[in-house]
Parts: sequence; C-alpha cells; structure tokens
Amino acid sequence: MTYDDRFLSSFSGICEKLIEDDIAIGSMYFAPKGIIKYAYPDTVDEATSNFEMLKDPIQGPKSQKAVDTGKATIAGPHNLIEGGTGFIIRNPIYKDGEFEAFTIMVLDKDIFIQTVMDDIDYLEDGYNYAVRKEADPTAVVDDNGYIINTTDRKINGIVEIPFEAPNDSWYLIVEPKNGTSPLAGMIPEIILSGLITLSLVAGIYITLRYRQRNRITIESYKQREQQAALSLHTILNAGDWKAKFNSQGRVESVEWSEEFLQLIGYSLDEIPEDDKFWETGIHPEDRKLNYDAFIKTISDTSDNAKYDERIRIRTKYSGYRWFRALGQPVRNPDGSLDAVYGLIMDVQDTVMMEEIELLHEKELQEAYDIVEGLSSEYHTVWRVSGADGKMRLIRSSGKQTIQSAVDIAYDSNNYDAALRKYVETFVTGADKERVLRKGCQKAVLEKLKDGSVYTISYQRKDEQGIVGYNQMAYAKVLDANSNVDFILAFRDINEMMEEQLHQQEILKEALMAAEEANKAKTNFLFNMSHDIRTPMNAILGYAELLRLKGDDERKRDSYVDSIIVSGNYLLDLINNVLDMSRIESGQVELEETLENTSKIAKAMQYSFEKILVEKHLTLNIFDSAVHRDLYFDLVKMEQIMMNIVSNAVKYTPPGGRIDVYHSETPTETEGVSLFTTEIRDNGVGMSEEFLPHVFDQFTREKTVTENKIMGTGLGMGIVKRLVELMHGTISIKSSPGQGTSVIVSIPHRYEEKLADTAGDYSESGQMSLEGKRILLAEDNSLNIEIAQEILTYHGAEVEVAEDGDICIDMLTGNEAGHYDVILMDIQMPNMDGLEATRQIRKLDNQKLAKIPIIAMTANAFDEDEKRCAEAGMDGFISKPIEIGKLLEMLNSILKRDSLS
Repeated sequence: MTYDDRFLSSFSGICEKLIEDDIAIGSMYFAPKGIIKYAYPDTVDEATSNFEMLKDPIQGPKSQKAVDTGKATIAGPHNLIEGGTGFIIRNPIYKDGEFEAFTIMVLDKDIFIQTVMDDIDYLEDGYNYAVRKEADPTAVVDDNGYIINTTDRKINGIVEIPFEAPNDSWYLIVEPKNGTSPLAGMIPEIILSGLITLSLVAGIYITLRYRQRNRITIESYKQREQQAALSLHTILNAGDWKAKFNSQGRVESVEWSEEFLQLIGYSLDEIPEDDKFWETGIHPEDRKLNYDAFIKTISDTSDNAKYDERIRIRTKYSGYRWFRALGQPVRNPDGSLDAVYGLIMDVQDTVMMEEIELLHEKELQEAYDIVEGLSSEYHTVWRVSGADGKMRLIRSSGKQTIQSAVDIAYDSNNYDAALRKYVETFVTGADKERVLRKGCQKAVLEKLKDGSVYTISYQRKDEQGIVGYNQMAYAKVLDANSNVDFILAFRDINEMMEEQLHQQEILKEALMAAEEANKAKTNFLFNMSHDIRTPMNAILGYAELLRLKGDDERKRDSYVDSIIVSGNYLLDLINNVLDMSRIESGQVELEETLENTSKIAKAMQYSFEKILVEKHLTLNIFDSAVHRDLYFDLVKMEQIMMNIVSNAVKYTPPGGRIDVYHSETPTETEGVSLFTTEIRDNGVGMSEEFLPHVFDQFTREKTVTENKIMGTGLGMGIVKRLVELMHGTISIKSSPGQGTSVIVSIPHRYEEKLADTAGDYSESGQMSLEGKRILLAEDNSLNIEIAQEILTYHGAEVEVAEDGDICIDMLTGNEAGHYDVILMDIQMPNMDGLEATRQIRKLDNQKLAKIPIIAMTANAFDEDEKRCAEAGMDGFISKPIEIGKLLEMLNSILKRDSLS
C-alpha cells in the first residue's frame, strides 16, 4: 500500500467512507514515519498534531512492535490525548520493504464494549463474564484487571479461554451467577464463551480492515447456540467428549466429537469406544497425573467439582501435542454419577509460548543479577539504549573525581558522542584509539551477543593529572519488548593492576629461576653424560683387558680394583640423583633413634681409610661435646657427614689435612643441645663468585674435564636439604688455594649415658661362614652367580630358590636347622619376597617360622626397608652388594641366633 498527494488531500473523505455505519470508530489518523500529520475529525487535530508515536513512553513500545513484526497491533484501552478512553489500532505501511507510515484508528472504549455486549445480552441474566489481557501497565483497566466486567468484583470463572488479538493475547472468563454448573448449564457456558470471543474477534477484524461491521443475526435461540458452538471449536481448536457411567459407577462408554478427532488426525473407527484411549493415547508421563485428577473430580459430590488438566495426547501425524481437557460431572437425582461432559482444546502454541516466556524471564533475571553485581562493585553505572544510544544514570558514588565524567554523559545524551568526549578528556594517549574502537556502540553490541560481560581496561588521567587504571564493563539487558540495551559501568582498578604487576614480577622472577634451573639441568645432563660414560668406559675396558690379560696376576688385581672404583662411583651417582628426587618430592622422613656419635666418627675413618693412605692425607677428629648419646637419624646423619668429608678428601691435594671439630652448645629447651660439626680442609678452595651456588642442584665450579675429579654437583644440595629437614643450618667459608670450612649446626635431644659401642667396627668376634647353609631366594641368574661366588668363597654352602613359592617348599621340605639363614630378593615371579616372608612367619613349625631372613634387593629406599621389617625380615642389604656390609650383617645375625 502506498500513499500520494491525492490520497492525503482527500483524507477526511476517505475516513468518512471507512467509518460509515460503525459508530465505535472515534477517530482516524495518518502518521508518516510514526509522526501524526493528518487526523479525522478535525477536532482532534490540534491535540495530536506532530505527535511522535514511536518515542512516546506509553504508546511507543506497541508502535515499535508493529514496525518490527509488520503486523497490526491493538493497544489499550488508553487515556487519549484528545480526551476519553479508547483502543488504538495501528497498521504499519511499507514501501520497498522500508517502514513508511501508520494508519491509525481509535475505537471508543465504551461504545465498542457496549456493541460487543449487545450481541450477548440475552444471556446476561444467567452469567457473569469478564475479559482481561496480558499484563500491560499502560492500559486502563478496572481494579480487578479487566477490560470488560459485568460485575464489580473479581470473577471466579470455571472457564478461562485465551484468544489472540492482533499482536496481543486476551482471555475470556465466565461463571454462572447461581454458582452451580449442571449439565444443562455447561453447554450454554461454552456457547457463551464462543459468542463473546466471536464478537470481540469479529469487531477487531472488521475495524482493522476498514469494513462495515457485520452484526450476528440468528433467527432463533437454537440456531445461535449451534453457530456459536461450531465457531468455538474452530477458533479454539477444540472438540467435545463425553464419558458415560453405568450403575456401578464405572465408565460405560466414551464419545469423542468429530472436531476433536480431526485435531489428532484419527477417524472415529480408529478410536476405541471405552476409556482405554486415556491410557494408550496419553503420554506415559502424564497418565497417572491425569488419572488421579479425573478420579478426584468424579469422587467429589459437591457442586464445585470440575476436571481441568493439561495433558499430552498422541496425534497421528504430529507426535504428542499439548491439550487442555475440561470436564463437568453430572449426577442422577439419587446422587450417582451419570456422565462427565467435557471440552478438549489444542493448547500446544500456548504451552510453547509459556515456556518461551519462562526462558525470557530467566534471561531477564540473569541480566538484572549482572546489573546488581555491577552496581555494588562499580562506582558509576549507566543504562544505554541499544536503539538510539540514549543514556540513563542508574547509580553514581557522587565522588568529585568522577562528577565531570558524569556531566559529559548528561550533556551528550548519546553514548558514542559521550564516549568520544570522555576519551579525549580522560584517557591517556596510548589507549585512546583502542578504547574508541573497542568501546563504540556497534562493537559493544556485537561483543554482547553471547550474553557474557565485556570489559575494557585503560589508563585514565584525572583533572589533577594523576594517572591511574580504570575499567569499563558492559552487560546485556532486554527492555520490556525484548529489545537489546546494555549496562555500562566504571570502576577503579589500580589495586588490581598493581597486584597484576606484582604477579608479573613474580612470574618474571620465576621464569628467571626456571631458566637458571633449566640451564643447570642442561649442564647436569652434560656432566652426567660425561660422568656416566667415564666409569662405564673404565668398567667395560678393564673387563675386556681381564679377558685378554687375566693370566697376569698383578694386572688382573689392578683391573679388578679399577672396575670396583668405577662401579662404586656409578652407584654413588645413581644414589645422589635418587636422593635429590625423593627429597624434592617430600618423600624423605626422619627415623630418629638413640645412637652414639662415635658411630659416625668410626664410619668416617673406616670408609676413607684406604683413600687417605693413598693420598697421604690426615683425618683428625676432635670431639668436645658433653653428650654423645643423641636422638638422630643415623643413616641420614652419616650421609651428611660422608658427603662433606668426601668433598674434602677429593679436593685436598696429597699431603693435606682434614680436621673435624664436634662441639655442643646448651639451648633453653631442657634435654636439647645444639651440636655443631665443622669440617676444615686445606684443599683447592672455591672462588667468591661460586660460593652462593654451592648448594644449587647440578652445579659444579669446574667440570670433570677441567679438574679430573668425578662428581655430579648434587652432593651439597642433598646435604643442605637434609640439614634443613633436621631444623639445622649449614654455612661455608672458602677461598681459592686456602681450603674450605663447612659448618653444620643441628639441635638434638640427648641422653645422659648409653652403653659403650667402641667395638662396633672391630674385627673381633666375627664368625666364620664355614659350615653355614644359606637359602638364596633370587630369580636373576647374574645376581645368583655373584652371590654364590661371594658366599661360597667365605665358606658357606648355598642353595637357590627362584621364587617365593619354591623358597617356602624348600624350607618346609627339610628339617628345622637345615638352613641357617635366608637371603630373600623382593621382586620375584609367582610370589615376591615380602609375601614369602609373611607366609614363613605364619608356619606352624615355630623353629622354621623363626629362621633369620635378610632382604637383598635393588629397592634401596627407606620405605622399602620399612616394608621389609613390617613383613618380618631381620635385616636389609641393598644391591649392588657390598661384600663387607653383607658379611657384617650375616655375622651379626648368625651370632645373635647362636646366642638365643
């Protein structure tokens, strides 16, 4: 439809023709681009001239909806500018796909409603009825929210029927005036609903199309009922049903109207005549609810009993659809149930709309939650229209420092204009272009499509020239008509940025530390490669030389000694790497027992005796401590001292000396003293630059290539961590060519006196293995050969069991005393050493069950030794086997066993 000068010049004549014989039309308008320019009659022109419908707070939302949907809308009733109350019907006109104008009609409320009610006045004496519409705060309604109401109170209707007005939803509510609803009255109620619905819809339909309204003329009451009922079925997508009951109160038959069968796509012969359809045709999830509601209705003998449920019914072609089933019981004079008459309506569209509305309400609530959160955290919050960029202040802290920025928005009253002025005034040069590009309205709306909060951080300079950090945050919200607006909020983020900068500094330091660690590990791998290959080359080389020149006794002994030295170095290398790994992972725990410190001193002399002689070094131990019996972890304390003394031995040239000073200082805690050990040497020393890195992992001042001294650079790192585990301290003093002094101070509990252990490392009292029979439980042929050779060389007889099962069979297959001791590997097939030990300890023969068992395993950690002890083993030797320690343990256990 278009308009031109001829149409506009004849506007009044056209209006007169259109409203002929329709006194409900009060006035008509023509509004190009939504602005009223022409009015009929002329008497309303002065009041409405140049009225902008799209911008009016009351009429604007409905007007915009008409433009957006391309469909007519009916709004109101409203209090009109020209006076009175009326319904406003707007019809949008488009030209080449663009909105061009509105044609507008105003229906006088009182005349229109009276015209509708005149059509149904013959039923007014028997019924109260009312019409309401979807919630509209701008509409003029009575105190009960009704547009039409035949009484001055809220109607307690048993029937409420929705029907669609243009771009709106209206509802008809009906109740009988006598408060009852017998069978004779139910059909008129349905008919009444249809008549009112038809009258309203017909009236709106006619006025929208500018045609003469056709009044309903019916020759008789019966004809009127039939026409209304038929129209009702058509308009409401509804049909009738009846359930007939027998004298026993059971359903005798069920009848369905043709209109209902058409709704679900079945013919009459496809629907059973009994009540089985309520079971087979209804969705399984709705059957019990529907059944319970129906039974409750027919069990209610009062006049108010009614059945009203929403259920899903299976259709022939469209799957399950939602229907609303209504029913009214009718009883015989004796009170027995005669039948239930009902109406069933297709409400699929209504249910879908309700679900959409619920989803919309949820989205709105989430948006308001975002706004609430922003309001509590941000000092200034605005709402910005997504359509025209107008700004409305929601919250401001009122601080003087932000007032000038607030004034900018008030002066501009347009978001993009306010943003440009704000950026020019407050944002620093480096951020200006970015904030304008990312903060413009188009960019913001695009970012907010997914519903997430969008933020822009920037540097801001206030009027005093103080520079700080600010942040703008955006959140999407919807207006009443689902148009997209957004929330804009400002906050100071100086503290957050300072924390981020602090975290960046921490990360930078961590990165530097990681790079240093990575560099150290690279050096370590380089050194490890060299340090492993050097002794391995020696072992393999000397082994080959033994093959070639093994008949030369002198050379043979020299080759064997070199192999042993290289093997011990490899073992130390592996142990150090594993120890450091365990310490870093927190797997190391202290096992403190009461020990005498002389054990450590004797262990040092015993361990380094050979190399001290070879290098002509002197090891002196000076002990001025009052208490010698202390609680400490002997193994880890020996590891600390051995590592330090080992370094002193390695880095002290021939002819040098190593002095160990042990002293005690009382503490304020009773029974605890601080024990300090200082190890001094007159060796090569260390540079001042390297001293801070002595305890770093994988670090050496000089490589093996440079100083020809083997080492991984892990020893002192392990020492420091063990000392700290014992709540002690360690420090180092050194200078090149002047030697090194390492000072270790650790607090220990002490006892006044412990039995003398001076003979722990003497050769006296050793027992020979001659005549001793040893059961060796071991599955590795190489380990078997080595152990057999060692033990046989020292006089023992050895029998081998290749797993735990065989070991138990061999033990129980001989008399007690046949074997003197069992050397038990831990990892073996079929039954491991731990389980075999537990089985042996459970033997009924107590002499067999008590046989000494020593673990001999490559599992060399403290927890491995603890598991062996818990299983019932008497001792623990780690592989590779150190012959001296093995013989010492065997002698100790066999000596103990012989005395028991």
